[in-house]
Amino acid sequence: MEDLLLNSRILHRLLLLVVLAGIGYVVLENHSGVQAQVKRGSRFSKQQNCLECHEAKDYRGKFAHEPADKGECTACHLPHGKVGALRLKDTGAELCISCHAAASLKLNAAFVHEPARAGKCTDCHNPHRGAAKNLLKTEMPSLCYSCHEAKEFEASHKHKPLEQGCGSCHDFHGSDHAKLLKQEPALLCASCHGKDDPTFAKQHADYPVGGRDCSECHVPHSSDQKALMPKTVHAAIEGPSCSDCHVAPTEANPFALVDNVRTVCIGCHDPLEKHGDKTHSPIQSEDCTECHSPHATTRPALLKADDATTCGSCHSTELDKTKLAHGHPAAKEACTTCHDGHGNEETKLLKSDSKDQCLQCHADIKQAMEQPVSHPVVKNKDCWSCHEPHGTNADNLLETPEGTLCLECHKDLSDLFAKADVHLPFQRGECGSCHTVHGGVNDNLLKATDNSLCATCHSAITQIIPTNTVHPPFIDGSCLDCHAAHAANHKNMLKNSVASTCGECHSDVTDAIKTAVSVHQPVADGQCTKCHDPHQSGNKNLLLAGAAQLCITCHADIDSARNSTHGHPPVKAGECLNCHSAHTSMQKSLLTTAMPGLCLDCHDTTTPEFSATHLQQNGEHINCTMCHDAHGSNMNHMLMNNQHAPFESNDCAACHVATPEGGNR
Repeated sequence: MEDLLLNSRILHRLLLLVVLAGIGYVVLENHSGVQAQVKRGSRFSKQQNCLECHEAKDYRGKFAHEPADKGECTACHLPHGKVGALRLKDTGAELCISCHAAASLKLNAAFVHEPARAGKCTDCHNPHRGAAKNLLKTEMPSLCYSCHEAKEFEASHKHKPLEQGCGSCHDFHGSDHAKLLKQEPALLCASCHGKDDPTFAKQHADYPVGGRDCSECHVPHSSDQKALMPKTVHAAIEGPSCSDCHVAPTEANPFALVDNVRTVCIGCHDPLEKHGDKTHSPIQSEDCTECHSPHATTRPALLKADDATTCGSCHSTELDKTKLAHGHPAAKEACTTCHDGHGNEETKLLKSDSKDQCLQCHADIKQAMEQPVSHPVVKNKDCWSCHEPHGTNADNLLETPEGTLCLECHKDLSDLFAKADVHLPFQRGECGSCHTVHGGVNDNLLKATDNSLCATCHSAITQIIPTNTVHPPFIDGSCLDCHAAHAANHKNMLKNSVASTCGECHSDVTDAIKTAVSVHQPVADGQCTKCHDPHQSGNKNLLLAGAAQLCITCHADIDSARNSTHGHPPVKAGECLNCHSAHTSMQKSLLTTAMPGLCLDCHDTTTPEFSATHLQQNGEHINCTMCHDAHGSNMNHMLMNNQHAPFESNDCAACHVATPEGGNR
């Protein structure tokens, strides 16, 4: 019985799988059209149409794409996928050429329009509807102007076919002719401008130009000159006076020159007159038409191509330099900004001599060169001693980075990099941070000689507070009295050690060390800045803090004593210097006066009360510190905290006897 039930369940499941598979097959079959949606509900139309969710007005218009117009969305889109995502069946042009054959669009031609070549059909076409024929996004020629500068087409005299749109002469997707022309230029022009038209012949001095390339003399789109002539026209054809250069139009070869190219050109233009055998070498040997158009061109001087292209055909190294990180703007604009194309080779074809050419644009440098202190290299050499005139990867068109370039002349500074402390701008090669490189008013070409120069980086230090005590060299802006400009072997770029630097002005302290009985340890170690700020301070004598606060940073035992029950008043008041010298002393413990004289300055020892407690002795013969703590104690009268038992009982006579001389033993 159990076996029958098990077999029944298995059979039931198999039948269910067969039914589901059939439904799946039907669903998949229906995916060939927009009727493929199966699920029903508020998000899906019973008509199973994409346009139930996607507004039809967004996908239909005056010029509609046929699949979109018929609602055949799945012709281009996959019906499933992430909601909201554009699920195209293919990418780029591959999707379009599945219907529009590549051959019919001329995508296999010798010259293909860049958007079409890159598969960017939607750069020009709207895939659902277009504002113009062929699903174009905008009317012609506005669409073309989105990539091609409109200025070329909007001059006062327009080529008539331009009115019918760019397609009059060009194929939009691809062509076997350059510039996407429908035919070779001569044939294309001849299709409108008949060879046998008498007026046409007269306009061209009876020369049979009908089969020639019209672009040799005319611009194809628009011009501000009559007859679509370009901006620069050879004077010989303005007449026209074609026979000045060519044989008669009735000759078998009417376009032949009356002589070789060079001889014909020199008949009017002799480039050797000015510079002789120093003229630019190609001018001396080659045909003028290597660089110049003989008839007309949009470029100045009848050049066939722009300056960079013309000159770069020989001077490719210089042309490449203009493309580096810092290309000279003048060189990028036109070589003839600085050079005469026919000029003197010995002076690099420059229009002006030497640095005068550069100073025509760089007036600020000219002004710097006129300052009292001039940079020798600027005064005596050409600008290109330091700068690359065409382009470089270094700032300011320098041949090499600033630091490297300066060291080529200032080799003595190279050794400074090995010192312990190197000035950061010098280390980075930023010489111009401190120096004016062309000329200035200060020695060593410094930008300034006071604190303002150092303040450009060290503003926090150099800002003088009016209420502070200021070190005189600091307030005078004499930073270099103490610090080295480039590098030093001492911390903070001091020229010498702290002790030697301070001792140059404070010799009284350094001299006293030699004979003193006691020397303050920081002074002995030459660590003046342990106590003093070398620039400015809110405390007297440039101290880092008040005397008491400063002293206890090292003398913690004194801090404990002054806070005891009976602190010595001068100590509690922080008047350490009432009793001690700050640097050196001829007494022990840096005392200002020998004991007991120091104590007698404040304490009267001639009273009966003093004598009664000191074995009838006068204070002049007693060392107070034998019994008293000079800074403070927890015992009355500042007696030592640890006392001898007889002394603690005030029984001095147990050990001492008074002498007739007033002494004791």
